Amino acid sequence: MDRLRVLCEVAEAGSIARAAGSDPVRQSQFSRQLKELEDFFEIELTRRQGKGLVLTEDGKELVQIARESIGRLQDFQLRAGRRPLSFSIGGGDSLVQWLILPRLVALQKQLPRIHLRLQNLRTVEIVSQLQELSLDFALVRREALSVPLASVPLGRMEYALFCPRRLLKANDRPTLCQLVSKIPLAMQCGDGAFIRQFRNWAEESRLDLSIRLECDSFPQACRAACSGQFATILPTIARGDFPQDEFLEFDVPFLNRKPRQICLAWNPRTLRLRSEAVEILEVLKRALKLE
Repeated sequence: MDRLRVLCEVAEAGSIARAAGSDPVRQSQFSRQLKELEDFFEIELTRRQGKGLVLTEDGKELVQIARESIGRLQDFQLRAGRRPLSFSIGGGDSLVQWLILPRLVALQKQLPRIHLRLQNLRTVEIVSQLQELSLDFALVRREALSVPLASVPLGRMEYALFCPRRLLKANDRPTLCQLVSKIPLAMQCGDGAFIRQFRNWAEESRLDLSIRLECDSFPQACRAACSGQFATILPTIARGDFPQDEFLEFDVPFLNRKPRQICLAWNPRTLRLRSEAVEILEVLKRALKLE
């Protein structure tokens, strides 16, 4: 089991050095244990690619078997010791921040014997980890999912521009175009789908954007707006962070014409391998509905 666990750790890290850290003794031990696994099964499990390792097809299959076996044994150990079972929920920073965290009290009441582990992940990581069974459940866009993953819709993600009243004149209700051209904006940086849509709309509308702060995430942009110095465009699930008497909310039609469908996703094998997962799935379906 130790050798199989090492195989899983190396597969996830991509190399022995990253899995074992900077400890040369552990690196040597991991190399020996992988070699012992290959000798035992009489197959090649990994091969070198550059400075890292990649799994052979046999290696990928064994990692899958090992993850399932180790997971079931860990569940057995926790269940036998009357300790809470651990289940993971992955999602982007915004969904974790504004959809899961506000519902934690309700989730804990309905799942008192379950230890939840929240993971902030990119979409590609979510899909990969669900397929590999290293993630139990996830919140993700419907179009990002692929076979064999299953999902249920939670609702549509819509957007709004949140502007501090102090940045506007009394009784002033400017248009969206006027806002993004004149009011200091805190916006996501990078090349994600959201910022591309925003910049394309601004270009088509021939607007000179007033972006004064670029952020890595929606929650960062939210904190910047809460300072009262910036307006920002965020998912509407963030509106609870803005006092109504201090902020105005503006619709963003170019983003909301085709709102994103957010789903609760899982691998059907998780439900077969972990009996408690069926109950947890039903609780999550009810608790995480977008209002």
